Amino acid sequence: MDIVTDIIYTELPTVEQERPSEAYIVGRMAFIMILACFIIFGNSTTIYAVIRTKELRKMPTNIYVISLAVTDTLVGVFIICLQSVQASTTNEVIIRNSIYWARAPYYTTVIASTCTLLAIAIDRYIAIVHPLFYKRRMTPKRAILVSVAIWIAELAIAGGTSCYYGSVVPIGRILAGNLVDLLPADVYLGIVLSQICLPVIGNVIVYAAIFISIYKRKRVFQNTDNTKPDKRAAAVTKMMMLILGYLIFAWLPYFCIAPLYGYDDIKPLWYIYLSHLSIILLYTNSAVNPIIYSWMNRDFRKAYKRILTCKANMAVEVSPNNTVKVETTDM
Repeated sequence: MDIVTDIIYTELPTVEQERPSEAYIVGRMAFIMILACFIIFGNSTTIYAVIRTKELRKMPTNIYVISLAVTDTLVGVFIICLQSVQASTTNEVIIRNSIYWARAPYYTTVIASTCTLLAIAIDRYIAIVHPLFYKRRMTPKRAILVSVAIWIAELAIAGGTSCYYGSVVPIGRILAGNLVDLLPADVYLGIVLSQICLPVIGNVIVYAAIFISIYKRKRVFQNTDNTKPDKRAAAVTKMMMLILGYLIFAWLPYFCIAPLYGYDDIKPLWYIYLSHLSIILLYTNSAVNPIIYSWMNRDFRKAYKRILTCKANMAVEVSPNNTVKVETTDM
């Protein structure tokens, strides 16, 4: 027995862990694979819709939407990779090792999502509270710079986390458990609070400030022509609030369930089922955004319809000699 295998077997618990039935495992894997395909398709369609649709492309907020869609697409790719590894081998070490290596990029995408949502909240605050300043200063190029900065910061954090795993956590523990298993309670809570919970709390505070401003000024609720831009901005703000609300809804069960037995080597079977359910709920957070866009935003709805029905805008030009020239333009 080589040294790595020896470490693994001496670190792993000797008491046998109860496992779900084979039918449950296969059914769960099939459902997750279907969900992952839907995640990739829906978010790829969103990216294409924003890039190809002029009305969507010119809005700074939709640059952040692209960033969100990229993170969710990557989540779908990671899910498929993990499920493929688990379906192709019964080697417990390989499966656990694949989960470990996928964890850093997965949490990078999650943290990038929460930080991007915070950037969107600030963007919406400026659009609602300072509309003239927003029109002058907030451009798609600035939104691109903010999105790139978020990704660079999160990649740096993910790299540091991976270094922590490699240098501090024994290899047997890396291959034996999940994030709660690997880290001491204070370190785990510090990562969760600083990288996930704090951006979410920041979102809630910013959106509360937005609606306090709306309530005080009551401009967006007046049915006049001068308030149409404000109404449009408020509608986009409500859409992004719904996305934030679902993110909280999707993550809350996981944060409630994980600490129960997350620090134990042997977990009761009911906890495993609840844990699996909470993780699937996490994955749905990456699938729901395109549905919300199409439900609450007319421009997205039209763009999705044109893409799914393979239609493009046609510019029709009639020349002086009565010949008709048709050109395909941006969607």
